[in-house]
Amino acid sequence: MEMFSFYNVENLFLPDPKPVHRLDPTKSGLKNWDEKRYRNKLFKISHVFQLMKEENGTLPFLIGLSEVSGRKVLEDLVEMAPFNSQYGLYITIPWTKER
Repeated sequence: MEMFSFYNVENLFLPDPKPVHRLDPTKSGLKNWDEKRYRNKLFKISHVFQLMKEENGTLPFLIGLSEVSGRKVLEDLVEMAPFNSQYGLYITIPWTKER
C-alpha cells in the first residue's frame, strides 16, 4: 500500500539568535523561539510519523509539509527517527507571507 501525507506543521523555523534586548523583534516573529523549543517541535512532528509507521507498517511514500522555513529544518527532521536519514529529496517553495 502506498501512502502520502500532508501536514501543516505551523511555524517550523530554525531557532532565533538570542536578542540583544528582550523587546527586539525576532527573525521568525515568534517569541522565545529557542533551540529547546525547536528540538521539542521536531520531536513531536517525528513522533506523528512514528505513529503512522506503527499503524501502517511503513512511512508515507510522499510527505508534504507546510509552514517550514527551509531546507535545514527538513534536514534536521529527517535525521530523527523514524526517518533516520532515509528520505533524501527535499523540495522547498519559498514562503512569502509577512509576519
